[in-house]
Amino acid sequence: MRSLSPTPPRSRRLREGIPIPPALDRHIREICEHSGTEYLLQGN
Repeated sequence: MRSLSPTPPRSRRLREGIPIPPALDRHIREICEHSGTEYLLQGN
């Protein structure tokens, strides 16, 4: 059953996070590795 009011986008992002495409995730990880920076993004 659907809710009468849609979930506001901000609430959904706070609850579920923001999806990152695998290619972008790999690119960010590589940048972090090369710069010696900790990778802080994490999946569910």
